[in-house]
Amino acid sequence: MKIYYANSYVEVNMKMDIVEPRDITFDFKMEDCIKALNEFIDRKMLYIINDDQRPTPSDKILSYAQLKKEDSILVATGSHERPGNTFLSKFNREVIIHDAEKSKFTFYGETSNGNAVYLNSTLDAFEKIVAINSVEPHYFAGFTGGRKSFIPGVAKYETIERNHKLALDEHAQILRLKGNPLHEEMVEICKMVLEQKDVFCMNLVLDKEGNIATIKYGDIIKSFYEAAEIAKEIFAVKTNKLYDNVITVAKSPMDVNLDQSHKAIENVKKVVKENGNLILVSQCRDGIGYPSHYYDLLISGTPEEVFEKIRKNYKLGWHKTAKILEGMQKFKLYAITDIDDDLLKKGHIQPFTFSDMESLEGDTLLVPDGTATVPYCDVS
Repeated sequence: MKIYYANSYVEVNMKMDIVEPRDITFDFKMEDCIKALNEFIDRKMLYIINDDQRPTPSDKILSYAQLKKEDSILVATGSHERPGNTFLSKFNREVIIHDAEKSKFTFYGETSNGNAVYLNSTLDAFEKIVAINSVEPHYFAGFTGGRKSFIPGVAKYETIERNHKLALDEHAQILRLKGNPLHEEMVEICKMVLEQKDVFCMNLVLDKEGNIATIKYGDIIKSFYEAAEIAKEIFAVKTNKLYDNVITVAKSPMDVNLDQSHKAIENVKKVVKENGNLILVSQCRDGIGYPSHYYDLLISGTPEEVFEKIRKNYKLGWHKTAKILEGMQKFKLYAITDIDDDLLKKGHIQPFTFSDMESLEGDTLLVPDGTATVPYCDVS
């Protein structure tokens, strides 16, 4: 069996089951989507697009829209850092970059959870908005896309922080929308925007190669749910059992650091047996990653102490640590990386090798692309 590591493949002599995203062909015509888009377009439009942290081919979609001088592009960075020049140069015009701390904001009201909703004031100058998104499984929002254009996309830092604290709820899980309080508040905020704006959403679903499999478009909420069902068909793969050992691989570019590779851990947690082993395979050539606040928190005490600290004094980003700790209550976490062994151990992650892998006992599952595949089992 060959396993990807550091832009190469390592041969491992052992028997494993394998799960990968499905190859599914959808009956989809781009011209129908573009026709609907052009029928929606008016004299002055705001286009909200994802930043470079998502694989959405926004530049390709915008090339169909025939942008006018009066139109604007707003990059929905959420709380991420400013995107790089390589990404921005794709658009051949000046774009507005959302800054969760420094942009001007407009108050939209309070959610039923008491979250004060402030969104980028760029929206104020437009009656019509086109939101371009990609939809894929997400480890606490259920799925990305749709309502994500507004929250966290163009929301104020405090609004994002209050929303993301809901990720600590046990129902904020990958593939789950119904009963997920974080997702439900995202929809509530989206509806606040719809009371004031006319929104046309393009929810792209990409295949495992990053090509457009289909697009659900029109109403931002309806099209999101439709796209989520298709994303589940592609990326969520049902297994017939739980496993003693799950090997999850973060492939390039997600293997740049532990922060990015974290998704490969979250995606596979549901198919690890109680007291089983989850083994992350990721070079992490840049180490832990920056900002590394989630890891700094992880090494600040015992898992129990860290959990208590998160619940009492939540800060944006700490949910990532909470999700890792959530898994550690169920299974043992190992990692094959270039990170210093002592640093890994401080974060309650045990160093591992490919030779160790051949000594594993019990049923083993290999997920060759753990950042894009979500195995699940009804038993879990």
